[in-house]
Amino acid sequence: MYGTDWQDVDLAHCLILIRHGKNGDSRYARLNSIALKALTEVRKRSDGSGAVIRNLQGERWPGRAIGLRSPFRKPEQRIFTGTTCATRLRPV
Repeated sequence: MYGTDWQDVDLAHCLILIRHGKNGDSRYARLNSIALKALTEVRKRSDGSGAVIRNLQGERWPGRAIGLRSPFRKPEQRIFTGTTCATRLRPV
């Protein structure tokens, strides 16, 4: 998601273009209802162009997420690892 631009998101058809997947190929992924709702809300708050994920200055967010952390686990343990399209989360 960090490298995704709004031109890659089709909210009307619930699709997102993954330009560089795990094997380097591009593909479309279907957005589930939660991802669709979140992206619809983010789009309302943006100008609908450029990067989907931005920092407070409006610039493309640098890098990738490393996972969600829990205050109840050891620091090196992650709760979830995400896929490239935010449609699924799987427990570690």
